[in-house]
Amino acid sequence: MQSGRTSLKFTIPLGIVIFGITITNLAQACILYFMKMPRLKVIIQFILAVVAIVLLFNSLQIQLFPKARALYNPATIVFEKRYQYDLFATPWRLTGRVNLISRAMLFYGVVAPNPYILMEELGASVPSFRTFQITGNEFHVAGYKGFSDITVKLWLAVIGLATILFTINFFKSPKEMLFPLSLILCLVFNFGLHAIYGDDPMLYSPNWVYALILFVSLSLGKWADSKWLQLGLIVFLGMIIYTNLGLIDQIMEVSLPYYGK
Repeated sequence: MQSGRTSLKFTIPLGIVIFGITITNLAQACILYFMKMPRLKVIIQFILAVVAIVLLFNSLQIQLFPKARALYNPATIVFEKRYQYDLFATPWRLTGRVNLISRAMLFYGVVAPNPYILMEELGASVPSFRTFQITGNEFHVAGYKGFSDITVKLWLAVIGLATILFTINFFKSPKEMLFPLSLILCLVFNFGLHAIYGDDPMLYSPNWVYALILFVSLSLGKWADSKWLQLGLIVFLGMIIYTNLGLIDQIMEVSLPYYGK
């Protein structure tokens, strides 16, 4: 989309590659494509070609690996209903889920939170690291403390600055902001989808982290050659690495008695 190579001979092969294991990848590609080239006929051709070729490859896959699932089998899609979330069952579930997905999309995929470590609660024999916990009629979401709290507040400031700059630039030249706008639409799409679908949202973070990072980077693009911004982002990146490695260290330390010898 950034290169301007929007003809079908470029986008169809890429559409096949990014189809991935979920249809959400293709949906986001269509959002980006439509914002770049708002021609419904082209988008329909793109979707039909990608789906047809993917189904052809899937048929070949089934021939080679009989245990593989067929994408055209309704049972394959029905299987995913087990991960459907009843958003409107109770008010506390609605507010809790919205809070969780909001935090997951803005924070968890960039700055690792302090997870809940669950075992008996899930009937598991090994620790499970979760970003939320439901006890009784209360929905708890993972938070931050100490150094990670400082890091996530800085990240929130970066997002806020990027949003302000995008808004200013959008009113100045809307056409030049269509690509960042399409990334926002992808974030909105993911929020709506994962509010009603999925288990722990950390599992699905690759669906939206790319859009968030690209949006921030494009919004700050005019300062890209600024030495102070480069230095500041290097320091900030170091803070993120330190925080996220802390989560990995915690997972390994807690899990060692169950998996190590």
